[in-house]
Amino acid sequence: MSKEKKNNEINENNSDSINKNDKKKRTAKKKRKVIIRVTLLLILVAVIIAGGAVLGMVMGIIRNAPEIDPRNVLGTLTESSVIVDENGNVIEQIHDPNENREIVPLKQIPKYLKDAFIAIEDHRFEDHPGIDIRRIMGAVIHNVREGDPTAQGASTITQQLVKNLYLTSDKV
Repeated sequence: MSKEKKNNEINENNSDSINKNDKKKRTAKKKRKVIIRVTLLLILVAVIIAGGAVLGMVMGIIRNAPEIDPRNVLGTLTESSVIVDENGNVIEQIHDPNENREIVPLKQIPKYLKDAFIAIEDHRFEDHPGIDIRRIMGAVIHNVREGDPTAQGASTITQQLVKNLYLTSDKV
């Protein structure tokens, strides 16, 4: 065999092995892409299923929740009792040691006090429908980082009202 033929055979063998390596690399790359796509699809499906389950639970709770009648809210809140003499002078105020409130009409509360209350308790009060998802997610992330599920609360004014009307003050 001539030297030229041997070189051609060697080159053909080398190109065959290079082609085989290229094919193996391409096949491995395709497999990785398929695995990544399947994994992402499974994650997406899991998120959709979990979201649907949560939405279903929330809708069930909302559907079965008692209606809040604003006229009955005041009747559920305790108010201090005021004992006065015959001239209207206050002798004593009697109240629950945990609560001391005097219920006044909303129009008697100064605007600055309302604004301060909203700023402290729920600064996006007028921008959400009663549940502030952004705030809840922020609190969840903070609590996970802190390792304490009660490190930061996320209840809105609406949620606090519901808690005060229908639940106990015990922490869950």
